[in-house]
Amino acid sequence: MLGVCAALAAGSAWAVYPNDVTFSGLDPASDQGVAPGAYKDVVIELGAAVAAKPMAPASTIGTSGFDVSMNHSVTFVDAAGADNIPSSWERLHESGSPDQAIWIPRIEARKGLPGSLEVTLELGVVGLSRQAVVGGHGRWALVEGYPRLPEVLIQAGYVGYTGNDELDLGVMDLSAVIGYSLPFGSVVGINTARFSPWLGATRLTVHAAPGLSEAEATALGLTPLSGFRNSDYYDPDLNFWQLQGGFHLRSGGVTFQLSACYAVGVAASVNAGLGLVF
Repeated sequence: MLGVCAALAAGSAWAVYPNDVTFSGLDPASDQGVAPGAYKDVVIELGAAVAAKPMAPASTIGTSGFDVSMNHSVTFVDAAGADNIPSSWERLHESGSPDQAIWIPRIEARKGLPGSLEVTLELGVVGLSRQAVVGGHGRWALVEGYPRLPEVLIQAGYVGYTGNDELDLGVMDLSAVIGYSLPFGSVVGINTARFSPWLGATRLTVHAAPGLSEAEATALGLTPLSGFRNSDYYDPDLNFWQLQGGFHLRSGGVTFQLSACYAVGVAASVNAGLGLVF
């Protein structure tokens, strides 16, 4: 919660927000040819940034388990222009000086259910912006609890990007994770801690639409974009893979998690968090 409050407080001190996306500075007379490309580039990278960041192990928390954590992700985007040519992010920023790293602190709650199922809810803010992210996921452990077998889990969910009047965006994810849990403890024969490394892959599907009037969008050549095949605005570039790996450490009722993600050909993220298990 402190991280979220800090992000909001920091954001209020800025006249122009480094991570706000806006079409207001585009001029149809001069930018019509480049606006669609800039819009698409930003949507893809922003989608990778706001998408759920895997942090939990490849197992569920148990029927009676409940976990609340404060996680932080930093995604590095291609926001710097070159040779006096503005980047896509610079074109869609009010002052033309966007941040090159998108920081998103999130509060995440996990609740275990019967049948090796788990539900996850998350709420976060995009640092130095007026936007937030809200999402939910379902997790199902196909294999867990067998000492000689790896843990295998699948996850599906959705994260929405909210608070921007000029851009609607959301990301659906479907992932598979494999890992292993190694119990240990400070007293011989009594294991009070667990170290759980894991690896996984996620298929991300982004969809977006400019929040402009029909006349404004037409003048700039902007249309909705979607990675969903059944959409009239389908674009395969908005459907891409993310590779990830990390570890989850639990000691008593406290957890620490660290991971890294690479949305292939798009952007890389590093993620860390602390949590409590009840």
